[in-house]
Amino acid sequence: MASAKVTMEEAVVIPTGEYRMLVMDYEEVQGKYGQQYKFKLEMPAGTEYVGKYLTLWTPTNLNIKNKFGKLVQAAGFDMEPGMELMLDDLLRRPVTAVVVVTTGKDGTEFTKVEAVKR
Repeated sequence: MASAKVTMEEAVVIPTGEYRMLVMDYEEVQGKYGQQYKFKLEMPAGTEYVGKYLTLWTPTNLNIKNKFGKLVQAAGFDMEPGMELMLDDLLRRPVTAVVVVTTGKDGTEFTKVEAVKR
């Protein structure tokens, strides 16, 4: 197996607030609460934190009241019962992320996406 060289980056804690971000990627993973989507949100050009990423965890079932539904609405889609959505349609769409700084079990601060909205 070939070896890879990596460089450690400084962890940046983005202050609590609301930030316009772009939905850049997603994957379905086994999370803390079962199957979940892990969405990668990126700070766009023109912001102090350009290129920094945050993660939004959502359930895989889509309804109007859960985080997945809130993300779909924030990305500009109108939700109706029975609607179908290709997850790739969310990519590169802007959303407003409600970000909070919280403290982990090890005492270090980190940034968390609490919610998303238009």
